[in-house]
Amino acid sequence: LAVIIFNNGFLPILKVLSVMGVTIGEETEMYVNCCNKTRINLSELRISDITKKARTDQKKERTAQHLFQEEEGPLYGPGLAN
Repeated sequence: LAVIIFNNGFLPILKVLSVMGVTIGEETEMYVNCCNKTRINLSELRISDITKKARTDQKKERTAQHLFQEEEGPLYGPGLAN
């Protein structure tokens, strides 16, 4: 099912259910179409240049924070107050 959803969205799931004898109503079809639109919009957002730049900046910030913590060592913890 995960492969079907990843490649083709949720509409093929309805076809699978239909083959199994499940009656598919209009509300279900509308919901599936809405889910597919949301999935596509999120995918397009993920590949946009602004999003890529934001992710790159966040990764640089995490790397800098990690390097700082390694260099400075623990700033607090048991036995450090002495």
